[in-house]
Amino acid sequence: MTVLSVQPPSALICVNRSASAWLVSAKVRHFAINILSIRRRSIADRFAGRGGIKGEAWFQEGDWTRLITGAPVLNGALAILDCETEEMIDRHSHTILISRVKAIRGDDAAGVLLYWRGGYSKLDEALQHGAGIRPLFDKDERSRSEENSLPET
Repeated sequence: MTVLSVQPPSALICVNRSASAWLVSAKVRHFAINILSIRRRSIADRFAGRGGIKGEAWFQEGDWTRLITGAPVLNGALAILDCETEEMIDRHSHTILISRVKAIRGDDAAGVLLYWRGGYSKLDEALQHGAGIRPLFDKDERSRSEENSLPET
């Protein structure tokens, strides 16, 4: 998933044309991007097709509802982008779906699930350990920085 623009709010995804999700995406022309916490790893595995799970079986785990477009969204996801497909571009083995974001819902209470180098991690853990990149401030540094900052005039 990539954010394409802020005005108008739009995103794009690439779907392999051999994936079962491609047929659904091409037919209904709407989809949701559910950004998951590490606690939702088993749902991510379902949608990745692990264990041969496809189609309606994806939705047998979790609490699903619908927003504006009617696409299924996962209650409890960290963030949801409810999207309506504007354009589909076939390139090689994939279709690029360019979409208008119709609704956004979020919950920042848990860490964001990241799939990187063949495994799952929390985004903050991957930044600190896996990718070798540190956030600008960790929690202790941020609070010390805020304590020592000058008030704005």
